[in-house]
Amino acid sequence: PNSTKEAYLKYYSKQFSLENDVTGSSFTLHTGTNHVYADGFKGAKTPYITNQHTGSAANNLFRFCHLGDGETTNYELKIAILNMKAANGGTDTKYATFDIQVRTIKQTGLPFDTPYTYDASDDNSANVIEEFTGLT
Repeated sequence: PNSTKEAYLKYYSKQFSLENDVTGSSFTLHTGTNHVYADGFKGAKTPYITNQHTGSAANNLFRFCHLGDGETTNYELKIAILNMKAANGGTDTKYATFDIQVRTIKQTGLPFDTPYTYDASDDNSANVIEEFTGLT
């Protein structure tokens, strides 16, 4: 919007047909200062995951961010938080532990809370992009 650089504009009409007699066309480009944007595109982000309730104010711990922008990024990945264990719940830590698994959305018919580790012979494991285990 606030640039003197040249741009290329491609226009596609769903109603256009090669059978139509096209005698001419026009396209109007409106410019002005009322289309100033403060920021560019932003990547998709989840809400913050907060600490467990201990009677004090909640603290933001982490969130997941996707570098891509646009609505389609909301339909590319699943993020699962699995195997949550309370502090000293069978481990030697004073903090709770959990696993995180990032999967592609193409995975169908699979319960969301089912953990999968990568196995080349398993078609479902190809959908696991990244896995983090034993986080505190």
